Amino acid sequence: IDKMKLHMLVHIPEDIRNHGPLVRSETEVFESFNGVFRLCSMHSNHQAPSKDIAVKCARMDLTKHIICGGFWCN
Repeated sequence: IDKMKLHMLVHIPEDIRNHGPLVRSETEVFESFNGVFRLCSMHSNHQAPSKDIAVKCARMDLTKHIICGGFWCN
């Protein structure tokens, strides 16, 4: 964790009072995606976990692309 980023937390309440709610500061979406990585990691052979996770995420994206009616240009 960077020291400067932690220092910025001190100013957040005043910034909210002056400018309204923070925009693009949500973390829930990204934190929920950790479950996907955890699931992929649990079902790997643990020999090359980064590769296993990358391959499974690529397959999920491919499946989503096909289901949503995506196509490839030749």
